Amino acid sequence: KKDYLARKMHYLLSTQQIAGIYNSPYRKEPDPWEMQLRKAKPLRHKKKIEKNAMDLPWPIYADSFGLQTMPTLPPIRRQKPQGPFRDSVDVFQQRFKPLEPSVQVVASSSSLQLAQEKQRQEEWRNRIQDETFMPVSYNVPDEYIPSMQRASKYG
Repeated sequence: KKDYLARKMHYLLSTQQIAGIYNSPYRKEPDPWEMQLRKAKPLRHKKKIEKNAMDLPWPIYADSFGLQTMPTLPPIRRQKPQGPFRDSVDVFQQRFKPLEPSVQVVASSSSLQLAQEKQRQEEWRNRIQDETFMPVSYNVPDEYIPSMQRASKYG
């Protein structure tokens, strides 16, 4: 049994670069188990037997045409998950809550122009003096009054 264990744990043997788990650098001589590992040969992996497709039996779940049908699986039991999780009803309510569109989506693209037009109409309606204000430097040309001396019936 010890030989089998030594063969199984051969990978724990120390090398020149890395000390094994049984070979402490603080000891004067290596552990006896290290010596046992050095004597033992490593275990070989078992070769997998390749199966021939022709040797396989006829599939259990096959219909008359040779098509395979998968058996129905039993229903999965809903076990309560372990841990301090929120209630599943709350999670589903949050997941499927109705969409709240952003302000960009809710507002129409022409709302700025409509608001400006509405403001202009209110200003026009609430205006006290209909004449628009002109600054003092603005020179309003006087209307031309034709003189009597230059007037003629021909124009």
